[in-house]
Amino acid sequence: MESAERAELEVLFPGESYTLKGGEEIVVKPVTFGKLKVFIDAISSLFLKLESAGIRDIENPASWPGVFSVAQDEVTKIMMAITGKSAAWVDALSPADGLHLLGMIIQQNITEDLKKKFLDLVKVIRSAMPTSPSS
Repeated sequence: MESAERAELEVLFPGESYTLKGGEEIVVKPVTFGKLKVFIDAISSLFLKLESAGIRDIENPASWPGVFSVAQDEVTKIMMAITGKSAAWVDALSPADGLHLLGMIIQQNITEDLKKKFLDLVKVIRSAMPTSPSS
């Protein structure tokens, strides 16, 4: 892609930046057309796994602890598709950074109905995490 085209896309879809605890800056943008299949496959698989595990109402706090144990691979694939990073990179994120990035990805890439459910899940998980003095 030529630099003029890239600049136009940057203006249309600027993304949102976040600095990880280690100092690396990540820009989260809407899913690109080239990553759309991977993203949709991962989202579809995530919901199928949640459904088959009996997690039908992710707004119910009793359901939340099982989400990552049931669909961690899908969450990782979603994060890889958006960040362009490897599974090992995603796996090495701190819980706080991972949840923050996941929230940003959801904000930019999922419809309002699905977004609400996922963001509620991320908020509850974040609130259950112990905080450290440097947070």
